[in-house]
Amino acid sequence: MNLKDPKIQRILIAGVLVILLGIGFEFGTLRGKRREIKKLKDTYAKVEDRVNKARAIAGRVKTLQAKLDSLNAEWEALQQKLPKEKEMPRLLSDLARAGTRTNAEFLLFQPLSKTIYEHYTQHPVKIEIDASYHQLGFFLTKIANMQRLVNISKLKLGPTKSKNRAKTLQASFIATAYTITKPGTYKPPEEEKKQRRSR
Repeated sequence: MNLKDPKIQRILIAGVLVILLGIGFEFGTLRGKRREIKKLKDTYAKVEDRVNKARAIAGRVKTLQAKLDSLNAEWEALQQKLPKEKEMPRLLSDLARAGTRTNAEFLLFQPLSKTIYEHYTQHPVKIEIDASYHQLGFFLTKIANMQRLVNISKLKLGPTKSKNRAKTLQASFIATAYTITKPGTYKPPEEEKKQRRSR
């Protein structure tokens, strides 16, 4: 091979030009495309991850919706046990009627001041009765079996002062009924103090 031959020189120059064009193409175009492909693959992986997370959340939506429906049904059932404010007189008369049906003798039936909380209001009633143990048990059972929520607290038992021999003990307790607090009627203690100061 004679390098001085113009034909061979042209072939060599053409070969070098092809190699240089190939290298230029590699560095200029293919490398840029490879970077772009890598970026697109990374973006695809991130989007795929988000889609998988979204699918997992979507799968939980049905479960959460069923749970929400269950909680709403439970809330509705609980609201039936908590009368509205306007139903309190009837509830108090039911409470008094339950005591009368057990033949307990009322010494005191005194509604106390109510306590308002954010979601419910307590309506305590101080009750004192003369009764036998069985009458007291029957009365407390009637209270416990009421459809409305009524708690018994501060139960004190002692000997009766009654001359009636059928009444063997005197009982005093607080029966607390609950109602749902109307929206907007609850004032946190701090807010209530501020209002009192401003008067």
